[in-house]
Amino acid sequence: MGNLVAKLATTVAAIGASVVARKMTDGTWKFVTGNDSPSNPEDPDIDIKEAVAFAILSGVLVGLARMLANRQATKFVAKTQGKSSKEVGERRTPEPPNTTRRRPRVTPDTRIAASLPLHIA
Repeated sequence: MGNLVAKLATTVAAIGASVVARKMTDGTWKFVTGNDSPSNPEDPDIDIKEAVAFAILSGVLVGLARMLANRQATKFVAKTQGKSSKEVGERRTPEPPNTTRRRPRVTPDTRIAASLPLHIA
């Protein structure tokens, strides 16, 4: 149940962060340039300097909004689960698969035995 709450909280935080980041990007662009933000910076008709500036601005604001949203979601999940933020924020990586397993030794006898039909009585 706790894992479901964490996933739901981070999903809601990510969606909220994207909405806030878009509004912040549009508002900042309008404040700085006096023009509306480009609807599609990849359009070749838009000046390259304007497209690069918009990409940098939007990237910074989206990254900032996501980081802040994830921090708040972690605090919320920690509070609801009675854990510290550090415990919730730590991602446990699964153990790597055992790669030291030895392959079966193949001898001429095992090759012959493998090629024989198997009869079950």
